Amino acid sequence: MMSPADPSDSSLIERAKQRHPDALTELDTRYSGQIYRYCLFRVADEATAQDLTEDVFLNMVESLPHYEERGAPFAAWLLRLARDRTADFYRRQGRRPTDELLESLADSAPGPEALTAQHSELADLRRALAQLSEDYRLVLQLRFMESYDVAQTARTMRKSIGATKVMQHRA
Repeated sequence: MMSPADPSDSSLIERAKQRHPDALTELDTRYSGQIYRYCLFRVADEATAQDLTEDVFLNMVESLPHYEERGAPFAAWLLRLARDRTADFYRRQGRRPTDELLESLADSAPGPEALTAQHSELADLRRALAQLSEDYRLVLQLRFMESYDVAQTARTMRKSIGATKVMQHRA
């Protein structure tokens, strides 16, 4: 996983602003996995998460000429774009996240009991996270899903390390 404060991002971003295909491709390669996981965790549907990830990167290309470095990692800007695209998705849907019923199980899949337990735990987790503010959800995702350390999380969220620790504890 790429560090959220990669120093080579600055030159890469400048090249991407000039629409260099290799720079745009490299930004996509570096950050698409993180953005996809962010979206997937919020919509719980792989196809929708892929569509949202594509929307984020299209929006990135369109908005890149206006991007200014302000001390926060580039990933923080992309995560804000992802948050906005996810919010737009739910506004269009006019509903909150729901869990999809599985139509069939693959032969190699765990048994129905294991799937039910896993599905139930995931649904409980989603319900619990839905009650948290966006900042609390983000701090938990960065710390535990993206494996950021406290300092990386603080930089990405533009918070102090102390504030980040408090947010994580409260969340």
